[in-house]
Amino acid sequence: MRVKVVLLICLEIILCLFLGLIEVGTSNTEYQEQITEKDINLTRQCWVEVEKDYEGTGTLLFTELFTSFPDYIKIFSKLKSPGEDDIFKSPRFKKHMTTALLPSIGEMLNNLDKEEALKKQLLEIGRTHKRRNITKDNFENIKNVIIKTLAIRFGDKFTPEMDTAWHKILTAGFSIIYTTLE
Repeated sequence: MRVKVVLLICLEIILCLFLGLIEVGTSNTEYQEQITEKDINLTRQCWVEVEKDYEGTGTLLFTELFTSFPDYIKIFSKLKSPGEDDIFKSPRFKKHMTTALLPSIGEMLNNLDKEEALKKQLLEIGRTHKRRNITKDNFENIKNVIIKTLAIRFGDKFTPEMDTAWHKILTAGFSIIYTTLE
């Protein structure tokens, strides 16, 4: 019982940090600061465009991920269809890309105003990925690849303000996921 109470308190603190209700100084990253309405609006506006082409954006994202971290192909090899050499042609992989990863980011953005739904979603992502031995470092790498992909996808339209907004929101969201990976 005592452990549950401590865990719930920790989760509430993380959620308050994520929602910008409290602030702490950290040496971990410059992006752990208060998330503003403007940050939320910038990321949501950006994501509306991503939703129009999940397959194209997902292919760009995973190409960048596998180029930057070639060992990650092994992590996703279970999604390769039997007899398929090119993971990008695999229907199972495309399904994960277009119905799991990218939509979960959109769901997170939609849930920013819904505390319980947001917490439930992010904790479930953490539990699911812990069973697959995905680490905090793996998530940090994918976070950076997501932001790099958005910068490539949007070019000059991806402003420094958008970059900062995405870093702040993904850093805060992923910190909730990390509580399940420890």
